[in-house]
Amino acid sequence: MKAEITYDIYNVRSINKFIARVEKTHNDSIKSDSGLELWVDNRYNEHLPRVHHGTVISAPKNCQYVPKGAKIWFHHNVTKLLSPQKIAKDVYYMTYDDTLDNCINNHAIAYEKEDGTIEPLGWFMMVNPVGTTEGLKSDAIQIVNLKNLKEDIGEIVYANQRTLDYFQLKIGDKICYQKSSRYEVDINGQKLFRIRPQTALYKIKEDGSKES
Repeated sequence: MKAEITYDIYNVRSINKFIARVEKTHNDSIKSDSGLELWVDNRYNEHLPRVHHGTVISAPKNCQYVPKGAKIWFHHNVTKLLSPQKIAKDVYYMTYDDTLDNCINNHAIAYEKEDGTIEPLGWFMMVNPVGTTEGLKSDAIQIVNLKNLKEDIGEIVYANQRTLDYFQLKIGDKICYQKSSRYEVDINGQKLFRIRPQTALYKIKEDGSKES
């Protein structure tokens, strides 16, 4: 009879994925202005109240700069009710792809550094939505106002230096991106969109026109 192998799941070393502890996968209650707490049934729409962050247990080999215990944000597929990326108890894994062409496969979005700053992982950028292409002035393109806009404009809030250098951008720049690609993440109470570089269309000049 083989002996059962026991180990400490909170003290393992990752091989090629992020491993993190997620104590609570959903916000199952809301508080009113009066302080009254109401419980929410998430079975009918389990995506909206989902928690998108956890605590790093171990980072993959090519991401060792992310320390154990750091706060990490991830894609909702990690903790979805059907087929979650669950290892055991409250421990989940996040796929990580550091290549530019395949960053859609990266479920690890960003982490909080020891000094409290936020740094996206891989090639992601975090933007604050500030407008749409409706009414955008440009000497290079003509904007037609439509009911269903396909692009949005966001101000870059977080991006790692490699991504900024590669695309010749800086924090605070306004970029236009495909609306269908935006993915909302709550970063410490701030609602931001995670943008994949393939869906970023162009940078907006200070005068509001398209930068060629």
